[in-house]
Amino acid sequence: MIPIIQDEVVEKQELLTTTEFVDALAISQASPGAIAINLSVFLGYRIKGVKGAVLAVLGSALPSYIIILLVSSIFFKYRNLPAVESVFTGIRIAVVAMIGVSLVSLIKTVKMNKFGYAIFVIAGILLILLNWNPIIVLILGALSAIVFDRFEGGI
Repeated sequence: MIPIIQDEVVEKQELLTTTEFVDALAISQASPGAIAINLSVFLGYRIKGVKGAVLAVLGSALPSYIIILLVSSIFFKYRNLPAVESVFTGIRIAVVAMIGVSLVSLIKTVKMNKFGYAIFVIAGILLILLNWNPIIVLILGALSAIVFDRFEGGI
């Protein structure tokens, strides 16, 4: 959903700049809950206040909820069929690809210097290879950026 939201809010509607969207996405990722819903709340509130936030939550959560209800009822009934197992394997692969495309798109839009890319790579290593707690990685990344910004003048 994130690339779709970005396309709509940044490219089509021009409600936010790319930098503002990336900042909103960072806040959404750091907040508890689903990223797309957090992002929707933030954007809805920014555009139309509390009413916009409520409508954004309903608009982003309700369709998914209904679809998951329907799919799960079918899945539990036919989950042992080879065709159903194959379909869900394909869906998993497609989801990973979509996340990858979103990641590449966001990396292209974020303006970083060598230190910023170093934080990105180190955070990836800590999260993926060393299985560190994401909250600790976020805090360390933020502190590193603050320290570097004070001494070097920007990431």
